[in-house]
Amino acid sequence: SYEQNHTYLSDDEVASMLGNYQYIDFTEQKIRAICLNTSETTKDISSGESISEGISGKQLEWFASALDVSKKSNGIIILSHHPLDWGKLLPAANCLQAYINGEVFSITHDGMDIEYDFSGRNRATIIAQFHGHVHNYKVDYIHYRSSEGEILQTTVKRIAIPNTNFYRNNEYGSDSGTEYYGIEFGETVTYNKEYENAKDTAFSAITIDKSSKKIYVYNY
Repeated sequence: SYEQNHTYLSDDEVASMLGNYQYIDFTEQKIRAICLNTSETTKDISSGESISEGISGKQLEWFASALDVSKKSNGIIILSHHPLDWGKLLPAANCLQAYINGEVFSITHDGMDIEYDFSGRNRATIIAQFHGHVHNYKVDYIHYRSSEGEILQTTVKRIAIPNTNFYRNNEYGSDSGTEYYGIEFGETVTYNKEYENAKDTAFSAITIDKSSKKIYVYNY
């Protein structure tokens, strides 16, 4: 937008063209793909500061309803730029845990009181979340915050998809320890991605075998 028109598209313009978050149902495969906008700019109610790696109350409420697939699908995949347990996105991971347990999800977030009852509405399996942001290929479980304040694992795996940004290393940050909530999102060894070194993944092809409950990721 800026290179062509010397202006940036506003959030409203982008939303009107594409939608900030959507889902699509693949009826033949009985899979719903939910795509979240985890870079939604919101205001922190307590401090008034803008949060660029976050999810609004409106989107969080929509996410809860999108998980309720009724009889349309028996599998759900989640797509987003950030993992659901990254920073200010943890409420989305808590919503996911409430779905897994078939419980009531209740939270005050971004100035909104959100409540969704997943009782009897959690028949579809959460297959996995696929995300970027951390610039590596790593598989781990999505974490959530318990009612006692502990950071625990859900039963849903998140799979990071690497890329070829040569001005990044293979981790968002460095080997300096954990990023959020005591969770290490990176790899054990950090290396710089250098121009024309041809050592990094250009793209990934993913297949899901629902019968054997396996996910295959082919990194090219």
